[in-house]
Amino acid sequence: VPARAGSGRVRIWVRVSEVRYELPASWTWHNINAWENSTHITVDISWARNASALNGFLNGGVFSTWPGKLARVTMPNPTSPGASLHGPAVMRDLTCEGDPSVRTPEFGVINPLQMWRRPTRYIWASSVDMTLGDHPTSWTSTFRVDTETGEVHSHAEPGVMPGAPLFIPRDSEQSAESAAGVVLVNTLTDQGEVGVKLIDGESHERVASLKLPIPALPSLGLHNHWSELPTSV
Repeated sequence: VPARAGSGRVRIWVRVSEVRYELPASWTWHNINAWENSTHITVDISWARNASALNGFLNGGVFSTWPGKLARVTMPNPTSPGASLHGPAVMRDLTCEGDPSVRTPEFGVINPLQMWRRPTRYIWASSVDMTLGDHPTSWTSTFRVDTETGEVHSHAEPGVMPGAPLFIPRDSEQSAESAAGVVLVNTLTDQGEVGVKLIDGESHERVASLKLPIPALPSLGLHNHWSELPTSV
């Protein structure tokens, strides 16, 4: 919950009691993952200093104007005996706010089979890579960050704007430590061609790309989902 001054608040409602933990004031668009154990609750988020991140939508999609990072926030589990119901939360950076190669990380995803259950080692996200040129106007790269080591691998192709990534695991039984699988990314080229790109989850190299016979859309698809459950149309 963004605060007006001084601090940001993480609020949890347990039955009828409000529980509140606080961080330095900041802004987040998207939660990536969350899990708990007997003593703590942890949430992976995208983070920015303030809501000026919204200016990207107001300025014709210029997303390179605000820096951000991915972060992990940990707070007491209020159901734990003796846990404090008010106090500070702890935030750990997963990417660096000043890293120009991942200047505006957003739309982070993990293995969806592990989501809301446990931490995963890898997060994939979209970003503006400022090392590719002067002031790109929208997303330029898809990157993977190792949440244990902080190592970042970025994938970008000139003239190709990526949408939000979607990770599809190779095996439904694979470990939360594994990056085996493919990252599916919707794309839009400088020539207005709409497509789909597949990036290997482990090598982070492109393994296939498709052109879709549809006109360019206002959005590349910013909130995608994959499920192993059968569906019907």
